[in-house]
Amino acid sequence: MKKIFNKKLSKIVEYGLYFLAFILPWQTRWIIKPGEINNGYSEYLTISLYIVDVLIIFLIILLSISKLKEGLKEEKINIFWWLIAGLELAVFVSIFFATDKELAIFYYFRFLLGIGFFWLIASASYSEAKFILSLLSGFFTQALLAIWQFITQSTFSFKWLGLASHYAGELGVSVVEVGGERWLRAYGGLDHPNMLGGVMAVGIILVLLFELNIFKRKLIKENLSGLLKIFGAVFLIALFFSFSRSAWLGLIVGLMFMLFISWLKKDLISQKKILEYIFIFGIIIFILSSQYNGLVSNRIKGEGRIETNSINERIELGKEAIEIIKTNLFFGTGVGNYVLEQKIQRVVNQSSWEYQPVHNYYLLVWSEIGVVGILIFLSIIIFLICSIFSKSNQKIIFGLMMILITMFFFDHWWWSLHFGVIFSWLIFGIVLRLVFKK
Repeated sequence: MKKIFNKKLSKIVEYGLYFLAFILPWQTRWIIKPGEINNGYSEYLTISLYIVDVLIIFLIILLSISKLKEGLKEEKINIFWWLIAGLELAVFVSIFFATDKELAIFYYFRFLLGIGFFWLIASASYSEAKFILSLLSGFFTQALLAIWQFITQSTFSFKWLGLASHYAGELGVSVVEVGGERWLRAYGGLDHPNMLGGVMAVGIILVLLFELNIFKRKLIKENLSGLLKIFGAVFLIALFFSFSRSAWLGLIVGLMFMLFISWLKKDLISQKKILEYIFIFGIIIFILSSQYNGLVSNRIKGEGRIETNSINERIELGKEAIEIIKTNLFFGTGVGNYVLEQKIQRVVNQSSWEYQPVHNYYLLVWSEIGVVGILIFLSIIIFLICSIFSKSNQKIIFGLMMILITMFFFDHWWWSLHFGVIFSWLIFGIVLRLVFKK
């Protein structure tokens, strides 16, 4: 009876994970307490409960019960989990130094949710191939929506899917400007085009890893190459329309490392498959760039009023982050309290949308949880990299890590926004599972 019960629990967790992977990008939520700064709305100060949070918590509880029913096994705890515990402690300690402790506690629990999701991905029993296909299918719906948004230059709001409307003429909306004409960048169902771009870049790498049979297919039909190519092409088009330079760069770096590693290993099959995708992608990019040459040129060269302002803003935010770090070197501003520290340090009051985190994950982590926290986080990254090259037979998964490592230099959403926290720990979980799987 006990075995049957555990088997049923495992099946619920397994299929719950497939469903979760599919709906992950959708931002359906209950806003518990809207964030406000200078009488304006701030997403970074908002307390919300997302539908995916409820599902993650439910699956964590079920997996915990299943593990307890199986009986606790005396196993050596991997150093990685000690590093995770150290990072958790740094985040927790930072709460006591926060200006808004209620907000810091909320961010702390969101961090724990990301860790819990990571544990689910790394420890649960499920088919990796089915999970990745579910994830890619969810990305595909986002990509189609994003392509429609850019082509029609329109969006719509729908609260049950967490969709917000965006208009190119509104201040604060992400656009590309050419000759005074504002073009709305594609959002998909996410909070920002950079987030869409990051998801699409990761999706493309996962498609390639699937093609290279990194994920064991088992019961799934082997002949998926056609479907995967469709996924890859649609993801690339959506990535293009996001006009996210950090995601463009992340994908290029990821692909180049995958190609380099396959060359070092003299893996001709992998080289051929990667080059085949690069060739297809090159044709698609050539066609799209020819059609939207002015937009691409502005984004790459940083020309035009909006692009110049964006670059200058990033530079100023970087300088400001360094000053905040100097003031809060050891324990940080408190997790989730960076924007509030900005308000304290800035002499002149500004509009709410002008208060935003530094566009650098590493600086933001250091700012919020202190020097010990950033050192532990960097140790986690180094541990994963070393494990890939020392323990894994599939060193090509390093390409997936390189997308994160690269984009972390140019974006904050991986730490500051709900989806970024969940998504980054998802990728860490996938990498760890592939490294240590038997």
